Amino acid sequence: MVALWRCAKDDYGPVLDEATTNSKQLFEVESETWGVSHAELTSELLKNWGLPESLCDAIAAHHNTDTETLSDKAATLAKVIQAASLVLQR
Repeated sequence: MVALWRCAKDDYGPVLDEATTNSKQLFEVESETWGVSHAELTSELLKNWGLPESLCDAIAAHHNTDTETLSDKAATLAKVIQAASLVLQR
């Protein structure tokens, strides 16, 4: 999200506003607007940096409740990231 804001503030600002104004999940507005969410973009960025695949997969999936296609390690990480995301929303 920070990278999106820094690199595309003019494009990302309206997406943030829409999510706030319409009480929508940010990742949903991102996907509707661009066809990709911040989680998926972050995953690709981290893959390019050479981070472990299980971490990248977990980050890409952390807004999904379906983690069955992930490895056990990635699924556990995704659930931890999901929980952290919920705490931050409160």
